[in-house]
Amino acid sequence: MDDPSTDDNSRSTSVGIKYKSWFGLLLDPQFQLDDEYIDSLMMLTARKVEKCKHLLRVQFAIGDVLLSNLLRRTDGPYAAMKPGVLPSKCTYDWRQERTIFRYVLGRQSDYDTLWSEADIVYTRMNIGGNHWVMIGIDLVEGDLTVWDSLQAITPLEDLEKALKPMCTIIPAILHWSGILALRPNLPMVPWRVRRCTVPQQAGFTDCSIFCVRFFEYDVIGSKIDTLIQSNISLFRRQYAVQMWARRPFF
Repeated sequence: MDDPSTDDNSRSTSVGIKYKSWFGLLLDPQFQLDDEYIDSLMMLTARKVEKCKHLLRVQFAIGDVLLSNLLRRTDGPYAAMKPGVLPSKCTYDWRQERTIFRYVLGRQSDYDTLWSEADIVYTRMNIGGNHWVMIGIDLVEGDLTVWDSLQAITPLEDLEKALKPMCTIIPAILHWSGILALRPNLPMVPWRVRRCTVPQQAGFTDCSIFCVRFFEYDVIGSKIDTLIQSNISLFRRQYAVQMWARRPFF
């Protein structure tokens, strides 16, 4: 990594071509990973756990920052949803939301699980422009589960406000995609937010690593006691090695 003559070296990984500088930032404890890194690590993790299906606690789909941004918009379908009006009665041209339905149908990303075949959809969301949380769209219980490694900066009331559009339009999306017909027990009213009690980070650059680890620990039902601040540098190195070797491991 310290040899400047190799700065232009690149590596073909399971999520595309990555340059030496990309790996350098992944290893840098002072660098807060952005959405491109988190997407890559989420995909790496999804493919890793899929190879060990016997470990899976749930069947899952994943989203990315585009999905969470579409679901949290205050215009479009959210603006059309009037209080007390059921999703089936919402007068909105859902053809405008083709991208959202491509996620639902497993056609938007390289990880192509249909929501109708999933118990939960994991997607991460940025809060306040500088903090990442993991969101679980629970298609069994009908709520939004939030794993937040820095709860002190986001009171629950503020979190619920940020997620209100998502909670409101998800029942409508599930109705118009036919999933509510398959799972009639899911609520037609806005879903509730449930924030989990999870380990908290000590620094301000590690939320992205916590975010991806929350996904991995939950999808296989693993104990979360190893997700501590002192292990974050180790996790960064593990991700770098797995990406470089194109060989994910637990």
